[in-house]
Amino acid sequence: MAEEQKKSGALAAFVGAGALAVNESAAAAALAESVGSTSGPGGDTKYLSFSGKTGSYSLGREKDDVDPDDVFIVEPLASTEGWTCWKGGTAVAKHEWPVSERRTKAVPAAQLVDHGPYNERAGEGWAFALGLGLIHPDDPEVPIKFTTTSKSGCNVVSDLNRYIVGQFEETGRLMLPLVQLSTEMFTAQGQRNYKPKIDIVAWVTREEVAAFFDDSDGTIDDLIEGAYAGGAPAMEAEPEPEPERAPRRARRPAA
Repeated sequence: MAEEQKKSGALAAFVGAGALAVNESAAAAALAESVGSTSGPGGDTKYLSFSGKTGSYSLGREKDDVDPDDVFIVEPLASTEGWTCWKGGTAVAKHEWPVSERRTKAVPAAQLVDHGPYNERAGEGWAFALGLGLIHPDDPEVPIKFTTTSKSGCNVVSDLNRYIVGQFEETGRLMLPLVQLSTEMFTAQGQRNYKPKIDIVAWVTREEVAAFFDDSDGTIDDLIEGAYAGGAPAMEAEPEPEPERAPRRARRPAA
């Protein structure tokens, strides 16, 4: 994707003036309320999935591999909660709402429709879900969504949300974490399994992200290293040419 395309379109709405108008205190409070909630109360998005059997991530309909060196920008305002009903290895029903709207849109467990009978040994039935919104710096116009119903996955997402809330309490800002995706192996009932791991590599403000995307020469390393803490780097001005001097007049000989 061309650098010019990377800086335009939907991204402006994502990190631009409209996003800055959000009530960060309310958003952080909603995120704090969701922390630890592992039992519950469109269009161009790419979905990120994780396999607990192989420990691999896949992205989009083509199931593209995810480079472990890739860095993603997490958007806390895109965090979600919900329910997924699993049966026969398929999600037969779902409910989802933004974390910031849990007070008005959350569906209590008592209101979930029974799709049983369930095979409990296979993990069928309703499971609480947590979701993250991410952006890849090379393709910012396409949001990425990661949703999980596994216990280990929900714990990882909940921990990330807890760190975001901690940063808000410390700085008074809803900071955006820059993360890399990795895996962690564990053994359960004699079986080798994997769980997702989200490694935070840096914290940035929304203004820094906006400045990064406004800089056509910017790299993700610049963003990580804090190059945009004071806004987009100023372009180095070319030295001004020295003014031309008037030719010196020859001195007239003395009479």
